[in-house]
Amino acid sequence: MNKCRIPIIIFTAILLAGCGLGRSKPDGSGTIECTQVRISPEVAGRIVKLPIEEGDAVKKGQLLAQLDETDYKLRRNRAKSTAWLAEQDLKRALELFGEHSITQKQMDDAQAAAELAQTRLAQMEKNLADCTVDCAHEWRHHAQERRGRRGCSGRRTPA
Repeated sequence: MNKCRIPIIIFTAILLAGCGLGRSKPDGSGTIECTQVRISPEVAGRIVKLPIEEGDAVKKGQLLAQLDETDYKLRRNRAKSTAWLAEQDLKRALELFGEHSITQKQMDDAQAAAELAQTRLAQMEKNLADCTVDCAHEWRHHAQERRGRRGCSGRRTPA
């Protein structure tokens, strides 16, 4: 009788192990693919417009975020005024240098100040433009689920 019990016990143990003792586990196979895209503006600022949501498909050139431009516009306007004044000083210096009223160093200083002011103005123009964050590449979103539903948000591949 003991010889008969051992095969039954082994058979029952194998059967229960194969069934997972009644626990339900997912059955199937597949691939999970997820790409995370970080958006980082070139300038610091407060976001005033964010027209997209996590998981949205975006096209090249589409607005992703708009930063507050107020401070950058003020800085650009100040740089514009400084560049205009430096250009006027350079014009005066050229006239005075032609009349031998100023030295070569004073002339060089006026020219360097005008070039520096133009460079600063160009940088302020770039900073102002960088307040608008556009998409550099087109991304298609594969997952159909959004907000509160299952799926991999940010699951995109380049178009």
